[in-house]
Amino acid sequence: MKLLELFAIGLKIDPAEGGAEWFASRHEKSKGPSGTILRILYYPSSLTPTPSPIRAGAHSDYGSLTLLFRLPGQPGLEILDPSGKWVPVPVLPPGTEKDAFPPILVNVGDLLSYWTGGLLKSTVHRVMGPSASADAEGAQGGSAMEDRYSIAYFFHPCMDTELVSVPSERVQERVKEREQGRVVTAIEHLNGRLAATYGWGTEEAAAV
Repeated sequence: MKLLELFAIGLKIDPAEGGAEWFASRHEKSKGPSGTILRILYYPSSLTPTPSPIRAGAHSDYGSLTLLFRLPGQPGLEILDPSGKWVPVPVLPPGTEKDAFPPILVNVGDLLSYWTGGLLKSTVHRVMGPSASADAEGAQGGSAMEDRYSIAYFFHPCMDTELVSVPSERVQERVKEREQGRVVTAIEHLNGRLAATYGWGTEEAAAV
């Protein structure tokens, strides 16, 4: 919730419209069900490096934010930078090598990107196996052959939340054309992303 409050402050949402609580109030679990879920992610070890050691293909997350908890010595995560190049994401960025635990990685998801008219960009990422990340793993004391574990917290707003224009001048400049169409709800957006991913061919997929 604190991260959502900081985003709202950064977007200078009018206090009369909810201010710092604008996003957070739409994610309160007391207001109804959501797609929020905590998952343990397991990537089995590979006996031998392969020419294309992709453990999880390129994708973005569907919700508002994802918090990723990783173990030291288990890299492999890569993000797609604006130039279209895949860039490794170190488990222990410079300055954190002596920390007791790796920092929590925060990803912006598709819904928050849609909600802000693309001002906050959804992070396209993938997970690579041994041959692509062996150098990085060796540098951080891990083994390319071991199982990989992480924990991801996928944060979504309440399902019936209408994804109306965020009352921020910076956002409204980007969504003027979209406002002429029907406002979708959080669950409709989620179903649309699932449909687009798995080829269900629903109307929701076309809407998002």
